[in-house]
Amino acid sequence: NRPERNTPEIQRADLAETVLFLHSQGVRKAGEFDWLDKPDHAAVERAEELLRMLGAIRATDDEGEGGDDLTDVGRSMLRLPMHPRYARMQESRESLAEGAESDFEVRMRAFVYARNKGFDLGACKAMGVHAQVAREVERTHRQIMDIVKAHGLNTEGAVSASLEKDEGLRRSIVAGFVDQLGMRRDKGTLECVLTGGRTGTLMRECVIAREDGPELFVTADAREVSTRGPKSITLLGLATAVKIEWLKEMFPQHFDRSLEHVYDRSLKRVEAFEISRFLDLTLAEKRTSEREPVACGRALAKAARADLLTLPEFSHEVQQFIARVNLVDAVLPELEFPAFDEIAIENCLARALRGVDIGKRAQEVSLRAAFRKRLKPEQNEWLDELAPTRIPWLDEKSKKLLYAEAARDKKGAIQAPELQIKINECFQWEGEHPTICEGKLKPLFRLQRPNGKKLAETDDWPIFRKREYPKLRKEMQAKFPAVNWP
Repeated sequence: NRPERNTPEIQRADLAETVLFLHSQGVRKAGEFDWLDKPDHAAVERAEELLRMLGAIRATDDEGEGGDDLTDVGRSMLRLPMHPRYARMQESRESLAEGAESDFEVRMRAFVYARNKGFDLGACKAMGVHAQVAREVERTHRQIMDIVKAHGLNTEGAVSASLEKDEGLRRSIVAGFVDQLGMRRDKGTLECVLTGGRTGTLMRECVIAREDGPELFVTADAREVSTRGPKSITLLGLATAVKIEWLKEMFPQHFDRSLEHVYDRSLKRVEAFEISRFLDLTLAEKRTSEREPVACGRALAKAARADLLTLPEFSHEVQQFIARVNLVDAVLPELEFPAFDEIAIENCLARALRGVDIGKRAQEVSLRAAFRKRLKPEQNEWLDELAPTRIPWLDEKSKKLLYAEAARDKKGAIQAPELQIKINECFQWEGEHPTICEGKLKPLFRLQRPNGKKLAETDDWPIFRKREYPKLRKEMQAKFPAVNWP
């Protein structure tokens, strides 16, 4: 029963903000604009009528600067990235917000103002307060106060007292929204970090969004909105300033102080910091000369895995050792070889680099033993049999095997090691194709032409020689006549 196509957003959304922008561009009649997806004409007219009521645009016959019909109020509203209703409220809101440290204080002042005016429509409208909503708040407030009284609590002057400088309102808000504690990155931006590893942007209309606003706050309104790009942003509203003393008093169990080590790429050394956190939100960090040997090794290991530090001793040999162990674990799980995942690799590096804090010194530390220690002594011996680095060849020399970094490919299939070899070196091989892992896996021969260029691949040389080689023989004889082609 769904329609063939979704209704375009322009035909569903409130158009007031869009129409205000069009008028700022000299479009005096938005209904006659050449829309890509034409909205409902009545919706456009409603938006223009609302803008006239708000004083954002002039009457149809009036004309402003440059031939547009935007008023000074409309131009001010245009600067605010919000619905024109809320943008219009800003001028009245300034008197309500003076000295406030919480958006809830502003709302409570608006409510008190409306109540003192007897919810008069004209008086409320002049201050940007919705009289009917304020009246509904009054009813809800009365019901809550009745419940509180029924429990024997004193409610005398509750709202008025909350607006005094006793900080009671803000403390109670902090108590209820402590899990949404946020911190501004710096004074020059509205970008913030929050508990839970989240980030967000403080709404400009928040009373604490001023340049000298408080660093810590809680938000009661965090909403994710889409943008023109692939990512969305989180807008933070209904913010309340927080004093760290309140947090220490009310939630001392959530504070933590730790010594953390990080590799500084520019200084090429490990730096230690004393970190103060509330939950997982970093409140402060201070550099210290204190160092912990284990933590230093861990910091260097993390840096190496993040490609911030190159470790020459994490050589091809060590990497092949890891690949061989992982292959044996995949093919012969009953032998219980300890596979190397990312955590295991980091642990081995950290063990080898314990007590080292200089990048240059870390590059000189041998890593081989740390990785071999993860295996039992007998497993190290078995590894050379089960997954050898080289296999014997005809002339009593050996050929090097190259193991894939991952034991399985993306489809989950085992990836056998490879042997790069010229096809003319294989003709004297007799018998079956060589095997590893107790005969369960055949190395892949990557056959090359005599000049080293790629020719073919096989995991069964006797079959390849019998079936495929005859098709190639004539071409090989012509191109490489000096080679004996049996």
